[in-house]
Amino acid sequence: MQGIMNGLLPADINAVALRFSNPTPAAGCAISVYFVDRLTGEVVGWASDKSQNRTDVWTANVYLQGVRPQPPHAYDVNVYLFRPQSAGNSCNPVAFGMFMESTPQIF
Repeated sequence: MQGIMNGLLPADINAVALRFSNPTPAAGCAISVYFVDRLTGEVVGWASDKSQNRTDVWTANVYLQGVRPQPPHAYDVNVYLFRPQSAGNSCNPVAFGMFMESTPQIF
């Protein structure tokens, strides 16, 4: 789901919360969220790891860490749900919802 939120301005919104489930990540399933700076192409984000089995519904809070809100920088938000063909039906990453957040940043 590339560009799910196009043109996000960090002065207003500087984080997103993704509600997801990722059972049996050891099979290669993964979930990730990335902010892509439209001006520079810089990528900041979060990806699930293979060490924790997330069979319940979890929330990942993904922040634009260390990014100063400077115009004209705007960000696209990309969400990836990945299940390798080799995993068959052994895993099924699911995104339940995504929410925008505004949190204070101290520089």
